[in-house]
Amino acid sequence: AIALRLAAFHPERVSALIIARPAWLDERAPERMQIYLDVAELLAQHGSSQGLERLQASERYRLLMSASPDNAASMRSFFQRENPASTDGLLSRIPAQGLGVTREQMSRLALPPLVIANEGDYVHSVAMATETTGLIPGAELKIIPSKNSAREAYIEAFKAALDEFLSR
Repeated sequence: AIALRLAAFHPERVSALIIARPAWLDERAPERMQIYLDVAELLAQHGSSQGLERLQASERYRLLMSASPDNAASMRSFFQRENPASTDGLLSRIPAQGLGVTREQMSRLALPPLVIANEGDYVHSVAMATETTGLIPGAELKIIPSKNSAREAYIEAFKAALDEFLSR
């Protein structure tokens, strides 16, 4: 999100763009990011222990767990952070803010872009990466192995995608 904003608003400062696992475009708080708002609310209202229990009992969490165990692990990890108030503030703001970049602005980008996606990621879906790729002229989509099933292969493929793109 930060890289895309920088490219859209300060193109003179950007020579290439890498968008790794995009989660949303111009919509604020899309459905796939609602889990972040759930975690923020549970932390604020119930604290770490009880909030985590309530999260794990929720329908949205069960859906997330079945679709992407890695995303579910990330959600659980928020309940173990040292400063719950800070985490609550962060999680409630990020999805609600959106990118602040319009589709029109994306379509005017004039730089080489790479979009990286991986299967099995509920929040950062391949569909979102595909849509992002279609909006930016000349964008290349690289789909790499899932973190859920092959974490080492994911890391290696991510590094390889970066190396290949940056070497051009």
